[in-house]
Order: sequence, then C-alpha cells, then structure tokens
Amino acid sequence: MALILIGSIAALLGGSADAVSSNWDEYKMFFGKVYNGEETDAAHRASFESNVAFINAQNDKGENLKFGTNQFTDLNQEEYKVAGGFGFIATPEHMGSTPSWASTSTRVRRSQHLLTGRKRVP
Repeated sequence: MALILIGSIAALLGGSADAVSSNWDEYKMFFGKVYNGEETDAAHRASFESNVAFINAQNDKGENLKFGTNQFTDLNQEEYKVAGGFGFIATPEHMGSTPSWASTSTRVRRSQHLLTGRKRVP
C-alpha cells in the first residue's frame, strides 16, 4: 500500500526523520481533512498510521532521501490512484477532437525529416 505513495511523500514538512508526527488530529487539521462518519475516519486513520510507519522505517535507514507526510498520507493504494488520476483512460466521447498521443507522435515523426534531413517516415 505504501509503495505507491513513495513518490508523493518524499517532500518533508520539515525536521528530522523522527519528527514525522503520527498525530492524527494534527494531520487532519493541517490538511483540512474531514470524513463522513466514524467508519471512514477510522479507515483513513488506519491508512495514515500504516503510511507513517512506512515513512519512519524508510527514514530510519539513514539514506539521503527523507520522506514526510502530505495530503495523500491518509489514503490507501486504490484511493491514491483515484486521487492522482492514475489509470484514467478517456473514452472517445469525452475526447472529442482532442488529438491523441498516437496522432501527435505520428505527425512529429513525419515532420522530423524536415529538421534532420532524414528520409520521411511513412
């Protein structure tokens, strides 16, 4: 669960490795977190505590990279994917006339011969 959060938790709020706070109420107040009901709060708290334990374990290794908490520390892996927009594939109805990567890259490849003097790619 915490592995996907590695990229997001690399920014520290400040202090040393043992300064990563596991205080749930302070975290919620700092990031303005409000949950709908006690069950949701408890689930996010469990994710938060698990991720803080991972952060502290990583920081205890003594490496140059230090992790800290951020607005995603209370999310599990699936919630983080949704919050980060990972895995989103727009349907053609939503894309409209927006060029796709394939059509853009084809145009780039075809125009490279103008810049490099190489033979045009079909």
